[in-house]
Amino acid sequence: MWKPFESWHMEGSESRVMFKLEHSILDTLQANFQSKLLILAIIVRLAYSRHVVAWLRRI
Repeated sequence: MWKPFESWHMEGSESRVMFKLEHSILDTLQANFQSKLLILAIIVRLAYSRHVVAWLRRI
């Protein structure tokens, strides 16, 4: 009677650990994605402002 309970308990704790790992990985990926979007937005803004400055100098 105890063996199935122990194996179930082990599976439960393992799945809990996997759940925590998956969530930490997802959080890291989301943070990386947000920082990449921020960097991309800054680069686009810089490139756009340089383009505008060059265009204004032509006039």
